[in-house]
Amino acid sequence: MLQIKPTRNNMLPPDPVYTMKSDMGYIHHLNFFQGSTSQLLAATEKGLVYFWDLNTHRASCKKEMGESIQAVHSYTDRIITQEKSGIIKLWSTEDFKMINSYEYCGGYCKSVTIDDILVVPQEKGVDLVDKKTFKKTKTLVSDRKNSGHLMALQMVNLENGTYILAAFESGDVILWDIVSEKICGYSRLQEQLTTLTFDSTMGRGVCGGRYWFKAVGMVGSVSIHGKP
Repeated sequence: MLQIKPTRNNMLPPDPVYTMKSDMGYIHHLNFFQGSTSQLLAATEKGLVYFWDLNTHRASCKKEMGESIQAVHSYTDRIITQEKSGIIKLWSTEDFKMINSYEYCGGYCKSVTIDDILVVPQEKGVDLVDKKTFKKTKTLVSDRKNSGHLMALQMVNLENGTYILAAFESGDVILWDIVSEKICGYSRLQEQLTTLTFDSTMGRGVCGGRYWFKAVGMVGSVSIHGKP
């Protein structure tokens, strides 16, 4: 079952705006289709991508697009799927045939998009990949030792530029400037980070592990810090 809830400034959980039921199994990622708020993509453990129509509250179709799909993105007439096994595929939405692929380290860390760039997790950092050509343009590498696997990525937009926030298994959280390719912020939180999100307007976000969550603050554009 898939529920989408609105955001409200209160402490009570809001009622869902949409409730869609299907035999999807485990859902790993949700994303709006081509930027539209009327169609939603749901990537599943089974390797299926469901196309949900939010006007009819029904799945318009489902496509088999790999195995254990961890992330799904779309632009113009293309869909990008990321599999846990270590392959990212580029698909045409006209005939749903794969037209290109890119290898990465595999795992559960989801790729993110920044305009025409796909940010792909690797062993000790990220590859910046052109979404149209599927060619690597840059590699950003962590200078921290024994950080473990990259667990989560988040795009951060600030007034003076675009950054990538990366959380590692060790608890290291790094802020990269994608233009200068330099690390401009760092923090050490609890181990086994599994997720993070960040609100660029509020300048605050949340990092989470298996049994814990912490707030993350940003001072200007050059530092991050953990708060209990």
